[in-house]
Amino acid sequence: AFKAASSQQEIQGHTPNLIQGQAPNLSSVKTFIKSELQQNVDAIVKQRFTALSNDLSVAVMVVENKTGAVLAYKGSLDMDNSRSYGHVDMTKAIRSPGSTLKPFVYAQAMEQGLIHSQSLLMDIPMQFGTYKPQNFDKHFQGRVSATEALQRSKNLSAVYLLNEIQVPKFVKRMQILGSSLRLPDMNLTVVLGGGGSTLRELVMYYTALSRQGVAIKPRLSQFDKIEQTQLLTPESAWITRTILQDIRSPDRPRAKFGRKIGWKTGTSFGFRDAWAIGTSNDYTVGVWMGRPDGSPYVGQTGATMAAPILFDVFDLLPKDVTEVEKPKAVEQVSICWPSGLAAEMVSKANCQQKRLAWTIDGVTPRTLRRDKRLSVANNWPQELLSWEKVHSKSKRFIDIIQPEDGSHIYPYAGQILSLKASSPDVRWYLDGNVSANQIDAKSLSGKHEIKACNNNTCSSVSITVY
Repeated sequence: AFKAASSQQEIQGHTPNLIQGQAPNLSSVKTFIKSELQQNVDAIVKQRFTALSNDLSVAVMVVENKTGAVLAYKGSLDMDNSRSYGHVDMTKAIRSPGSTLKPFVYAQAMEQGLIHSQSLLMDIPMQFGTYKPQNFDKHFQGRVSATEALQRSKNLSAVYLLNEIQVPKFVKRMQILGSSLRLPDMNLTVVLGGGGSTLRELVMYYTALSRQGVAIKPRLSQFDKIEQTQLLTPESAWITRTILQDIRSPDRPRAKFGRKIGWKTGTSFGFRDAWAIGTSNDYTVGVWMGRPDGSPYVGQTGATMAAPILFDVFDLLPKDVTEVEKPKAVEQVSICWPSGLAAEMVSKANCQQKRLAWTIDGVTPRTLRRDKRLSVANNWPQELLSWEKVHSKSKRFIDIIQPEDGSHIYPYAGQILSLKASSPDVRWYLDGNVSANQIDAKSLSGKHEIKACNNNTCSSVSITVY
């Protein structure tokens, strides 16, 4: 019988089937799988799934950035579980990628000179032909920077940028090394998960963020030749990863070793897929969770379900040793809102807010707006002002930033749960009782409601602590 073997022991699961097609005449092939890492990944996934529905599945892939070697590979939760279609390898299943492609829209927008990292974008209701996208939480923030919009996964900003880039150009750039976005229609929904991708492809894309823009195809054994290609410029890759590194980890203060991880989550329409993809200097990790039959798991999001596993897996990996240097063409420049231009180019009267932006070659593009007249470049976009006038600050919805609604928390000793909202002037309540903005996570167990209120409105989220 064919055996896919690591240097230490035989690896069970979907891996043998993948390699047998490449080496049909060999009885044993040495894979790049690290046995101890694989066993620890299996144990973590099993622990995380203990209290969840038994028809859910999970896929995990760990890749070494330098060589593309797959160090750990999990195609399903349990090969023998027929309810969760355990025989189906979900690393190669075509699924909706949710918001996981957004970083590449921002990167391409930087390359085209449309934005820098602090460009003013509008998170307000907008219509593109007959298409009226919504944010995941159905709420809008108004003025946001490109960095904030990507970190908070704002849908309207991403769609607006993709519309400027043009869908065919974006899609063509993502068709590398045999991958494609599998679109039923060439339209703007691609950035919100309107196409189809596999976990392997997404992991490959994200390796580019840590490899000067060069994506490398995951390799299971020496029979997989090294395949790599330039997906992004070194500059846009570095800036995009830097933005993603500042997203707070889901259920811990920081990653082990203080590892810097550029990561993004995704949740497909109807809660059918939960994703988390992350990349550090030496490793890229991808996690998918969902039901293989495509039925929804209501409340499942990439942030609450897949992201904790992503960080668990990163904590199993050795300390990064590779240095990813900032490209020489990446420069920090002080810019002004609302124009988006370098502060040295703007009069003091027209510089209503200063920000420090990452730029390519010091270029500071003007703020994107539907009104292209240069005469209004120093004004706030009119449609933004109109929206803000109706949605004054006192009436604005309170956005609970942390913890996320539906979070599943597995506390460790000494873990403090920090409560954060879009407005600092809120009162916190835990299960109806007044609470501080920091809670000892170990003191909680089961389901809890956390509420934030000001003098006008309240907002609440629910969490489950194990």
